[in-house]
Amino acid sequence: DKSESKDMLKQIGIDLQKDWFVTLHARESGYAEKKNSAREFLRNGNIEDYNLAIDYIIKSGGKVVRVGDKSMSKIKEKPGLIDYAHSNYKSKKFDILLAANSKFCIATSSGFFSIACLFDVPVILTNTSHSIVYFRLKKKDFFVPSLLKNKSTNKMMRLEETMFPPYSMVNVDVDKKYDEWNLEYIKNSPEDILYATEEMIDRLNNNNFDDL
Repeated sequence: DKSESKDMLKQIGIDLQKDWFVTLHARESGYAEKKNSAREFLRNGNIEDYNLAIDYIIKSGGKVVRVGDKSMSKIKEKPGLIDYAHSNYKSKKFDILLAANSKFCIATSSGFFSIACLFDVPVILTNTSHSIVYFRLKKKDFFVPSLLKNKSTNKMMRLEETMFPPYSMVNVDVDKKYDEWNLEYIKNSPEDILYATEEMIDRLNNNNFDDL
């Protein structure tokens, strides 16, 4: 598999001898979800909100491989950014090889980040209020949760509240529950994702995770 990784990655422009890369999975409502996208909105991300992080990785000398499938929005091509999700090389095995060989993974709460975790690849988990997934993370992983705001008081909910039931657990009819609780759901900003990316690269370069 390691030998095959080198050959397969070269097909999309990555040389493991000299390149490092980051996998990026911003989940969207796929074809099967179009009629029920509200149910899964809490696990989705807008790929455009990851552009600052993408540019920072490329500026730092890395490449970014956007993973997913062809139902996702296309992204503007640029040197160092590979839209593998829309490539002809897409396969289940290639998905696994990408996750296993990446320097780290930026993802939303979906299946792909779990593959990275299995190979001890650090993860930045973004854009979810379903905070129970936090407890699947490891020492080198970062959690950048979505925020919840109480519309009655116009104040953000405290982390101590959102990290525990019922808010941490709800993943069915989430839109109805948030309406019932009078909550507004706030996605990560591009800057939130950028700051996490900057810190991840700094800590990996200096092998500095002792204070986490």
